[in-house]
Amino acid sequence: AEVVCYELRVPRERLVPEFAFLDKRGMGVFEGRKWEEVEGEVEGLDRETEYGRPPMGEDGTPNDSLEDVAVRVKQLLSKLETQYFAADVLVVAPDSTNLSVFEALLKNVDIRDHERFAYKCGEARAVDPVIVKRAAPAVIPLDSA
Repeated sequence: AEVVCYELRVPRERLVPEFAFLDKRGMGVFEGRKWEEVEGEVEGLDRETEYGRPPMGEDGTPNDSLEDVAVRVKQLLSKLETQYFAADVLVVAPDSTNLSVFEALLKNVDIRDHERFAYKCGEARAVDPVIVKRAAPAVIPLDSA
């Protein structure tokens, strides 16, 4: 993030670190292994259910489900909407899952399909959210008689 600020000449005081909502996905027993070794298992688990978790490791490493990541990303989105309404925001994340879930949520796509939005290391892209019009709630007139 600091390098991006420097290159874009963004003043350092506009850099806002976020440590709570952008924790990288805990991979449990897969933690520390090369992505190529575990990619098939993790993607299969993700496609099956957003609540599935990688197996727990013996060292206490978290094993986050997609839903765990989605909850954190939704909390970040809420914070961004509140603090930076109508502003352009650059999110720098520690892994691709945060960003791909973020993009799936913004595009109103099932998070189990988040891998289609996978990011390469150092990749940046503009994401335009999909606005979904919700049906108006039914209004039932009360009988005033």
